[in-house]
Amino acid sequence: PTLFLEFRGGSDAAVQEQVSLAEMICTEDHGGSNFRFTSCEEERKALWSARHNLYYASLALRPGSKGALITDACVPLSKFADIISATVKDVQDLGVTGPCFGHAGDGNFHCILSMVEGDSEDYTNRLHQVNDNLIRRALDAGGTCTGE
Repeated sequence: PTLFLEFRGGSDAAVQEQVSLAEMICTEDHGGSNFRFTSCEEERKALWSARHNLYYASLALRPGSKGALITDACVPLSKFADIISATVKDVQDLGVTGPCFGHAGDGNFHCILSMVEGDSEDYTNRLHQVNDNLIRRALDAGGTCTGE
C-alpha cells in the first residue's frame, strides 16, 4: 500500500513540523517505510504522478484489460477505514482484480474493477457484487454512492 499526504501551513517551519510528526507516525508507530517528502514542485509532481496513473496501473494488474468498472463512494470519515477494508475483502473473497484507493481526508474512495473482453458472466456478476456491496455499505453508513 502507498499513502500520499499533502501538507500545508502558515510557514515552512509549521509544514516541517507536520511532516516530521507524520513520518514518525507512519514509520515508528505503524512500521511504514520509504517515507518521502519534497517541497520541490517538480519532485512533487513526480510523486503525485503515481496517483494520477492509478487507472492504467490497475488495468495492468490484469493482462488484457481494456476498461474497468470504477466505483465511487463517499462515507463519513469515522467509517472510512472499515468500509474500504470490507471492500478490499470483497475483492479478495470474490476473486476479482480491483485495487481500492481513496482520498482519506474527505471520505471518498474508489475501486477500479478491471474488465477483459470476453469475461464470463460469472466474473462480471462478481464485479457488480463488489460494487453493490460498496454502495450498500456507503449508504448504510450515511454516505453516498457518488463522491465526486
